[in-house]
Amino acid sequence: MQQKEHGPQSDTICVLEFLKRRPHHSISEQEISRQADGESRFALEPNWAQAALSRLLVLQMVQTDGSRNYRLKITRDVSENVFGRKFISPQIQSILSQINRQPIMARFSIFQTVRVVSLHSPNPWPVSSLHLPKIGDAGAIIGICPQQRQPYTVESMSPGGKTRWLVDFLSEDLEAV
Repeated sequence: MQQKEHGPQSDTICVLEFLKRRPHHSISEQEISRQADGESRFALEPNWAQAALSRLLVLQMVQTDGSRNYRLKITRDVSENVFGRKFISPQIQSILSQINRQPIMARFSIFQTVRVVSLHSPNPWPVSSLHLPKIGDAGAIIGICPQQRQPYTVESMSPGGKTRWLVDFLSEDLEAV
């Protein structure tokens, strides 16, 4: 049985392909080493992915949170395609701008940081904490569903990285930070 060769370039490609399958998840270095090339490789070389991740960081193809968790760096064009932005004809755009309204998809984008400016009718989702949003709280848009009455799902995190609240908002309840 012939053993597979593992060079720096093949390791980098292996890690990159693994992260491409999970574009919006931060994954620990250990889990990448364990899952990207199989358990047998992990048993022989538990830190094999470390060099590949370093190369990908230098090439600015991945992001890290400083705690050895990594995710694929998504450019704006890729994220827009992933989340299915809708085309709005110039005529409709003109009509909407004349009545001083912005189309929902143009107002905010996924993962954009926003601040709560009003609380017309928040709809809290069940989460592990009992905190509710207050005017001035900041969070990130983690979901956009233009068919809903409150199309923006915003999550606010505590300094320790736990979810403080997860709430659906109207566009007029938020402002970009």
